[in-house]
Amino acid sequence: MRACRGPAESPIRKRAKQNTAVKFELPPYSNTGVLITKTYRGVSMNKLSVTCDYLRFTFPVGDTVLQVFDFLGFDPDLFELSSHGGDGYKHMYICYQSNIRIYFDGREDMGVHVAVSGSSFPDGFDVPYSDFEFFILVLQFLRDHGCRFTRFDLACDDIGNNYFSVDDIKSFYDNNQFLSRFRSIQHIKNQDISSHIIIGNTLNIGS
Repeated sequence: MRACRGPAESPIRKRAKQNTAVKFELPPYSNTGVLITKTYRGVSMNKLSVTCDYLRFTFPVGDTVLQVFDFLGFDPDLFELSSHGGDGYKHMYICYQSNIRIYFDGREDMGVHVAVSGSSFPDGFDVPYSDFEFFILVLQFLRDHGCRFTRFDLACDDIGNNYFSVDDIKSFYDNNQFLSRFRSIQHIKNQDISSHIIIGNTLNIGS
């Protein structure tokens, strides 16, 4: 499957390879219960995996949509011009294969806006899921260019229930051992009708 970037190495990855002086400092251990989540080959020191689930950012006013394609290393031929825009923009390019949207032609004070789902990073930005440090470099380059981040969703996955299961957290809530700034909670369990095997167990906290 073809991704949204061209055959050449993206400018962002080239810059990352040239940057050899970047240091990544971990938060210190403390008695607050905060755990280190430095990722190494997809699994962190504390067995938690941290990935970006969704990212939206806006380029500085003055950058054209073609300049944005070039900066990100995307191939415009792999994007389709949508019949409509969104979020206050008149037009939008979509790469359906990588689920990346580029909004443009808004007000004069609105720069080109990019929306990226977490699954797009390996193909769209040439960032392996296991290389969280390189992902931080991508964010740094976007910030240094003047981009503004309008949405940044992180996912922290406890693969294998090393700490708590979904039922554990639901039990904490039922026993008034759970605090959250959110006002709602929803527990969804999916079971196979014939075997009664649980095939899905989700606890939604907040919206």
